[in-house]
Amino acid sequence: MLRSQAIRLRVAALRRAYATTPGSVKANLDPNTPTIKHQEEAALAKAREVAATSKGQSPNRQVTWSNQQQPRDLAFRGPRFEQTDFDLQPAPQAAIQLIAQQPIRMSDKRIIACDGGGGALGHPKVYINLDKHGEPHACNYCGLRFQMKAHAADEHLSAAGGN
Repeated sequence: MLRSQAIRLRVAALRRAYATTPGSVKANLDPNTPTIKHQEEAALAKAREVAATSKGQSPNRQVTWSNQQQPRDLAFRGPRFEQTDFDLQPAPQAAIQLIAQQPIRMSDKRIIACDGGGGALGHPKVYINLDKHGEPHACNYCGLRFQMKAHAADEHLSAAGGN
């Protein structure tokens, strides 16, 4: 008896879930109703406004460097940041700009290993092939750039029977 009563309650709950049935869906042609186009235009206008008043992402970088990254002025919103004066907060340098200032490390070898400095401060060891001559190759983890010295590339070609 309890089981049949439980089944009846479930069926009744399912019936109550839909109080009304949807009528025919008509295209909303009201110009004041937000649509995707209106939302895109609003987002672009907001981005232009933020760009005009923005102080930049960091002291050495004015724009975002990733598609998922929010502009600095939009990222710090809500009650958590209401009373924070960001002019008094430290603004870290953008790593993408700092790693570009590092000199290219020249090597006599065709394959080098990068561990990001080793130890707990580094990253997993990766091996980078430097066979393309005259081009620096960046580590996928830390961004350090490596390049084979010109004389090492020439020796490699002559040993292989080229030129």
